[in-house]
Amino acid sequence: MAMISLINIPCPHCLRENAVLEVEGETPQSLKGTFALMAICRSCSGALIAEVDPQHEILNHRAGFFNYAKKTQRDVLLDCRKHYSNEWGRVLRTYPTAIIHEAPDATPERVAKFFVEAKENFERGNYETCGGLCRKVMDLATKQMAVAEDISAWKLQKRIEKLKEKGVITKEMYEWADIVRLDGNEQTHSEDEFDPQSAKAVLAFTETFLLYAFTLPEMVREKRKEAEKDVA
Repeated sequence: MAMISLINIPCPHCLRENAVLEVEGETPQSLKGTFALMAICRSCSGALIAEVDPQHEILNHRAGFFNYAKKTQRDVLLDCRKHYSNEWGRVLRTYPTAIIHEAPDATPERVAKFFVEAKENFERGNYETCGGLCRKVMDLATKQMAVAEDISAWKLQKRIEKLKEKGVITKEMYEWADIVRLDGNEQTHSEDEFDPQSAKAVLAFTETFLLYAFTLPEMVREKRKEAEKDVA
């Protein structure tokens, strides 16, 4: 039997990437000329509504996605990427919307990758993993900030101490980095459970560090460039 599925979207409930969201029902929205499709995540059974602008001629005559799939014996895959249309239709919006996690602006790509993973694990309730990833973020971030090759090769504790001595980070940034380092170490070696409040605090410390380490300096550089252009 042909199926109708939504693709290229994380489940807004369990946050599974590229979740299998199978459409179970549809309602034509006559005033809009669209269809409201109700889909179920096969991982967590969470429900999602997608508003779809039909592209196919048959669908435009309100035959419906299910009738079209049944008649043609073809699976209908509706791509949920923004502004992306395929043979059958364009997904205009979904309810609820999955939370898209991002790192602070100007964060180096690899550092940002693990920070996003830390946030995703926090949302999933994987607090120990979140703490360990925050420590990894701090390790990679301080290597990016190292002003000499020998510093980047040192252990995290010695590296952040050296960065503070050289004035690359402030005393407050050093303390934030050390908190994340210690909590990350604890999660790696301790059998104690890492509670949500501790994970949330470590995540906040990590994000603040990235803002001061990468976002604010980049903002200053951009402002200076603008000032130089105005003078020229």
